[in-house]
Amino acid sequence: TDPIVRDANEFIPMAVMERGLTWYTIRDRKPLMGSLDSIRQQISGPMREIGMDCWDWLGVPVIMGERLRGVLVVQSYIERPRYTRADQA
Repeated sequence: TDPIVRDANEFIPMAVMERGLTWYTIRDRKPLMGSLDSIRQQISGPMREIGMDCWDWLGVPVIMGERLRGVLVVQSYIERPRYTRADQA
C-alpha cells in the first residue's frame, strides 16, 4: 500500500511533483504507460521516483481543446497483465 494519501481537492504545486511520472505527463501532455523501467525510456529527462514502486503505471493527460484539465493515473502493485492501449484510450 502506498503511504502517500492526499485529499482529492488538495492543490499540489508542480514543484512537489517535479520529475515524477505525473509531472512528465502534465508537462509533456502525452500518455505514459508501462513498467518503471519502460517509462524511463519514454520520458524527456531524469525520473524522480515518488511513492511506492509499482508493477505497471498508466498516466493519461485529460485535454479539452488546447487546455490540460487534469491527469488520470492508475498503477498496479501486483504482477498481472500489463495495461494496454485500450486501457489508455
